[in-house]
Amino acid sequence: MIINYETLVNKKPVVYIVKNIDPTPQDHQYTPPTIWQNEATGRVFIMVKKEAFENPIKGFYLRKVMCFPVDRSIVDATAIKTAMRVLNEGYNLGLFPEGTRNRDGYIGEFKSGAIKFALKKKLPILPAYIHNSHLLTPPGKILPRPAKMSVHFLPLIDTKAMLEEGKTEEDILKLLHEQICTKGSEVAGYDVRVSAPKQES
Repeated sequence: MIINYETLVNKKPVVYIVKNIDPTPQDHQYTPPTIWQNEATGRVFIMVKKEAFENPIKGFYLRKVMCFPVDRSIVDATAIKTAMRVLNEGYNLGLFPEGTRNRDGYIGEFKSGAIKFALKKKLPILPAYIHNSHLLTPPGKILPRPAKMSVHFLPLIDTKAMLEEGKTEEDILKLLHEQICTKGSEVAGYDVRVSAPKQES
């Protein structure tokens, strides 16, 4: 189920920031590449950790759906140049703000790098929350399991207006995190922040 897909605007480029999910074809209908490429206007190039490309089959799939690798252990100049070229050419960019795949459904802190491209270009950010993505492949499981998932797109964050109002990078990152956590908590029925008390299975 996709909620509020009408917020996938015609205006571009846009930086999509989505709560992490494995972007490989474990549940092809709900992986971010499929969602964005089918619903969004224009292409979306997605930055994915380089480790996901090490498996030849996964790597082939990821490149087919316009993903490109980033080395998270360094300041990856190649990935940065690729991301900037994507935006300069008028395409959309997709990023995962936690920097690693979410395994338990809770949302951790967002890395500041997730919004730097949007701020540098003063582009809008489209936040999204994917509910139950962690149930596809629980810890210790290799094969995917059936999971009832939903994708919730949130209102655009106008970074240009916020910067003109004197808001800082920290302010915008905090707003982004709060919006996604609030939507996640609303959908899940409990506080999804990683600092919150955990729900019993």
